[in-house]
Amino acid sequence: MYEGLRRDCASDPMLLTDLNNVQDQLKTFYNKNYANRTRQPPVQASQSSSSFSSASGSAPHSPEKVNLTSRYQKEDRVIVNELDEFYKVPQEDFDSCKPLEWWLGRQSQFPNLYRLVCDIFSIPGTFIMAY
Repeated sequence: MYEGLRRDCASDPMLLTDLNNVQDQLKTFYNKNYANRTRQPPVQASQSSSSFSSASGSAPHSPEKVNLTSRYQKEDRVIVNELDEFYKVPQEDFDSCKPLEWWLGRQSQFPNLYRLVCDIFSIPGTFIMAY
């Protein structure tokens, strides 16, 4: 994909420079607005103990809920730059590739980049009539 575009621009240094500038701008925009947005903060177990009523003779309060499965929760994943990983994906056949289906199938591989693509795909097109 990207490498194919770079090869197409190789004979025109000005076009190659523009391509590299656009890639840098995309990376900056992606990192600012989309990168690492799917991570959830870790769940923390409560440290306080249960309390009991004293002199009134009433039944003790229920103890606080404790997350018994907290020790089995997944560790934080290594942060991967999805944009760099996307650039490494081999080129698809232009005639048979369906971009919407391709992105839907790669939603779990590129969750943050998928959000960016959905935002881009949702931009309405315009039609300018030439006279």
